[in-house]
Amino acid sequence: MRVTGQSCLMRTVALTLALSLAACTATTTAPESPASGSEGDAARGLAFAEATCGSCHRVAAGLEMSPYPAAPPFEEIANTPGMTRLALGVWMQSSHPSMPQLVVEPEQLDDVHAYLLTLKRGG
Repeated sequence: MRVTGQSCLMRTVALTLALSLAACTATTTAPESPASGSEGDAARGLAFAEATCGSCHRVAAGLEMSPYPAAPPFEEIANTPGMTRLALGVWMQSSHPSMPQLVVEPEQLDDVHAYLLTLKRGG
């Protein structure tokens, strides 16, 4: 598949809309809590992400580029302003032109979010 500037723009717009939607639905006074009641396991999140997302995304820290250049690396996703567990869930389960439709269990989402937190800069 050939990557065009338009497809990158569409992914950016889709991510921005997902984050905006998540920001509108999130409360500002209550701390974020995972839907499953668990904070997630970063090691399981890394394993899930490598198995499910690794064919397109650069999942592990320190690698040079994503296998599919239009797919943002997980470090970039982790450091996107407003990337909460809710935003991640909306983003992962929203339709994207170049991304398969994913069915992610709440526990798996908790684990991926816990892994993303390990990639956050300055935190």
